[in-house]
Amino acid sequence: MSEATIPTNTKTTGQPGKKGRDSVLGWLILLFVGLFFLGIFAFLFYLGHRFFWSKGDQDARSSIAVLSSEETVALVPATEPAGGTPQPSPAPPIVAVDKKTLAVSVLNGGGAKGSAGVLADILKKEGYEKTAVGNTVGNFTGVTIYYSNGNEAAAELLKAVVVKKYPEAKVLPADPKQSETNTKDIVIILGA
Repeated sequence: MSEATIPTNTKTTGQPGKKGRDSVLGWLILLFVGLFFLGIFAFLFYLGHRFFWSKGDQDARSSIAVLSSEETVALVPATEPAGGTPQPSPAPPIVAVDKKTLAVSVLNGGGAKGSAGVLADILKKEGYEKTAVGNTVGNFTGVTIYYSNGNEAAAELLKAVVVKKYPEAKVLPADPKQSETNTKDIVIILGA
């Protein structure tokens, strides 16, 4: 009789197809890890868009409820001659300012984080309903209220509210060289 010999270098595991199952399991693990990182990336993109890129879109989203306020305020300039005694003067024109329709933009131009939002909330409580919040591209110094043509009286009226929080605020006409200063009727830039 002849004896059959079994080769010694062959491995038999007794589990046919095990290598195919390991390969599928490896691909499934790789797929789930990839989906996990894709989910993290999508979440970070959402946060970046929500909090950093869409600050200028807040015109449509009001941060507080609309409060009742005076709709129109009359601004009468005070006049006093250099001599110190008031002289009767011709009646100055009364300028009516409609706070509800005046478009105001409060921009953070290097000030403390969140300062533009705080000032916008104050203005909304004072009746300036069309107040938007955002950031400037560059840095500015000081607090400046820029007004577009015909809105100087409204800017002076608005300054009375702003100086309560920022006493050093100044009023200037919008600078045509700085596009950020003339995007609305009045633009307030809070600089460093």
